[in-house]
Amino acid sequence: MSGLARRQLTLDNSVAAELAGSEDAVLRALRGHLGCDLHLRGNVLTLDGESDDVQTAATVVDEMVELIEQGHEVAPGTIEAVTGALDA
Repeated sequence: MSGLARRQLTLDNSVAAELAGSEDAVLRALRGHLGCDLHLRGNVLTLDGESDDVQTAATVVDEMVELIEQGHEVAPGTIEAVTGALDA
């Protein structure tokens, strides 16, 4: 049993906006792929859930942030690619 955890990530405003996506599409897709709750308020992303799930989610978010900062456009399909690569 890993126990419950909460992690808050403070993002650059432009990264937070890109991560939310159009009408929160990217955020909804993230929720569907990760085993924890995600809440974006302003530029703070909060991850709640089992410790292992929160750690995995933080890794996925870090990868997504890196892609955004490199100028890549993020879409719901991007999340599948990132989570698939991490699973492999």
